[in-house]
Amino acid sequence: MTRAPHGGAITLLAVTEAGDAAISADARHGLRLWPSLDGTREPVVVRGAPARQLAIARHAAGFVVALLDRAGGGEILDLDPGGGLRTRASLPVEPALVQLVALATGVLARRSDHAVLWLDVAGRVRGTVTAEPSQQIVTLATRRGAVLAGLADRSGPAVTRLRWLDAGAKLSWGKAVALPMPLDAAIALAPDGRRIAGISSRRDRAVMLDLAPAPKAPKIIKQRALTASLLRVGVAFVDDDLAIVPDGSILPASGDMPPDGLARHLDATTPVAVIDGGVVLGNEAGLERRAVTATGLGDAYYLGYRDHAVGYLTATASYITHEYDGRVYWLDRDLTAAHAIDGSFADNGEVHVLDDQHVLQRIHLFPRDMRGPGPGSRLVLKDAATRRAHPLGTWPGSDAAYEPSTQVLALVGDKTAVRLRIDLDTPGATPLPPLVTRPLSRAVLFDPAAAKGLCAITIGPEVDDRPGKGSGMRIEWFVEEPPGTQQIRPVQSKLFSAGWPITADRAGRLYVHEGTAIAIYERGTRKRAIPIELSWRGGTSFNDVGVDPAGTVLTLIDPANVIAIDVATGAVRWRAPAWRPQRTRFSSDGKIVAALLEGGLLALDVATGKPIATACGWGFTLTRDRPRTNMLGTPVLCAGE
Repeated sequence: MTRAPHGGAITLLAVTEAGDAAISADARHGLRLWPSLDGTREPVVVRGAPARQLAIARHAAGFVVALLDRAGGGEILDLDPGGGLRTRASLPVEPALVQLVALATGVLARRSDHAVLWLDVAGRVRGTVTAEPSQQIVTLATRRGAVLAGLADRSGPAVTRLRWLDAGAKLSWGKAVALPMPLDAAIALAPDGRRIAGISSRRDRAVMLDLAPAPKAPKIIKQRALTASLLRVGVAFVDDDLAIVPDGSILPASGDMPPDGLARHLDATTPVAVIDGGVVLGNEAGLERRAVTATGLGDAYYLGYRDHAVGYLTATASYITHEYDGRVYWLDRDLTAAHAIDGSFADNGEVHVLDDQHVLQRIHLFPRDMRGPGPGSRLVLKDAATRRAHPLGTWPGSDAAYEPSTQVLALVGDKTAVRLRIDLDTPGATPLPPLVTRPLSRAVLFDPAAAKGLCAITIGPEVDDRPGKGSGMRIEWFVEEPPGTQQIRPVQSKLFSAGWPITADRAGRLYVHEGTAIAIYERGTRKRAIPIELSWRGGTSFNDVGVDPAGTVLTLIDPANVIAIDVATGAVRWRAPAWRPQRTRFSSDGKIVAALLEGGLLALDVATGKPIATACGWGFTLTRDRPRTNMLGTPVLCAGE
C-alpha cells in the first residue's frame, strides 16, 4: 500500500455514514482512501478510473467503494481495512449507470433504463427491480441500511411517490408512499427512517416530511424558502431532526436556525459529505470536519499533512533535513521524519538548521530597531530534544550562513559580515573577526582546515553601465585570520559576466555555469571545465545543486532528470528520471543525494542513481490549525501518478 497526499485539490468526496472513513478524488483524478478520520492513519492511494461520483461503506472486513465514471460505467472495489485491494469489478457502460449507492453488504446501481441492480462486492448481480411502465426511478436514498426509491411519472422528473426497497438476499420492492407535493430528485432519508427531506420540484423551497405509518399519508412538518443554491450541497440528514439543504442552510424539524449555516464556509466547488452528527468538506488536499447540532456549526478540525515537500534541504551529520516556514524535519535514509521541531514565529526572519537537533531562529530587525544605518538580527537557539529556547543576542546583519564543522555563523550586512562561533552546549555566541563585504552580498562559509585556509566567499550582483565596465556576479574570497584581527578583507575578487556561479564544494572550489560547460575555479583562477548538455542547469539560486563531501560528484538538473557527473573526469555517472527537480542535497556521508522535485522528495543512491525512498508530506494529523502547505496541481511522486 502506498500512502500519499493528494496532488490536486479534492473535487469529489464520499464518507461513511458514521464519519470514520472516506474516499476522495482530486483534480488530477487521483483517488485516496482515508481509513480513519481521527488523524491516526494516512490516506492510501487507490487506483481507479476517473470518477464523477463516489460511494463508500464499511463492512466487517474493510470497505466497499463504488466509482461511477463519466461514460456511465463504473467499478466496485473491495478493500481491506488498510486500503489494500482484494477485488475489483468493472460495471458495464450499457445501459448507462446514473447512480451508485454503497451499503455494507453490496452496491445498488441505478441505470438509465430505470432498473436498479443489487450487486455484491465482487460485482455479481444478486437481484434486479424495474419501474412499472408508467413510472421512472429517478433517485435512491439510503440510511442505516434502509433504501428508499423516488419515483416519477413518465410525464416529468418530479418525484411523486416513494417506494421502499428490500436489499437483502435478493432485491425486491416494498410498500409505496404517495407524497403530498412533488419533489426534486434530491431526497434524503433520516437515520431512523421516519422522515425525509428534499426540495420542491420548482427548487425554490426546502421541505421536511414525516413518513407516517400506513394508512396515514406523509405530512409536511417544515419548509423554508431556499436562497442561492450551492451546487455541491445536496440534501442529507445530520440526525433525525436536522437536515442540510442545497443552499447550505440547516433545516430543523422544529424551531428555527440561522439561515447561513454552511454557506459562509463553502463555495460552488467545495465537495461536501454529510455524516452522523456533522459534515466533512474537501479542503484543498485535505479534509475539514465540523459538528452540526441544534445550536449551529461546531469548530473546524483539519485532517491532512502539516507539511509537504516544498521547502529547503540541508544535511547534518546523520540526516537530510527539510525546512519550510520554520518547521524542520530531520529525515532518515527512508525520508521518514526521525524528529521535528516547529521553529516558526510571527516576526520576519527565517530558521536555519545547525545540527542533528538544533535550529537557529533569525528574527529580522529593521534599522529603526537597531538604532543604526542597517538591519540586524535577533538570534534564538532552539533544541529539538529538550524544546528549550536560548537567546543569543542581537547583532548587525540580516543574511545568514552557517558552517557546521566550525560552528560559525555569518550575518551579512551592506558593508560587513558579522561572524559568530555558536556554542551549542553552553549555549552562547562568540564574535570572530568580521568580513568586509559589498552591498547585496550573501556568504558561503568553509572550514579553513578543509579549504586550505579559506573561510568564506561572498556572492553578489554588480551593475555598471559605464563604457568598458561590466555587470554580472561578483565573487570574493576570504582567508581566515588570527583572533584579534579587526577585519578580514578579500584576498581575491572576480566578476563573472559571462558565467553563472552555481555551487562550491567543501574544499572551496567554485563551480560556474559557462554555456555548455561547468568551469571549476580555485580562488579566482579557472582550473578546468566539464562539458555539459545545453539543457543541464544548476537551479535558480546558488547552492540549489551541490557536490558530495568528498568533492567527487557534482549534481545538475534538467526538466526531467537529476544528472551525476564525475568531477575528476567529467563523465556522466548516471541520470535519474525526476519530474521537474528543483534542488539537490548530498547527505554528510556522501551515500545519498536527496532531490526536491515539484511533486515530492526523492532519495537516490549516489553510487548507482537508483531510487531509495520517496516522501511527499510529514506531520499527518487532525488539528484545529489549517494546513499551510499543499501540493496542488502536481503529480505526486509518492503515489507514482
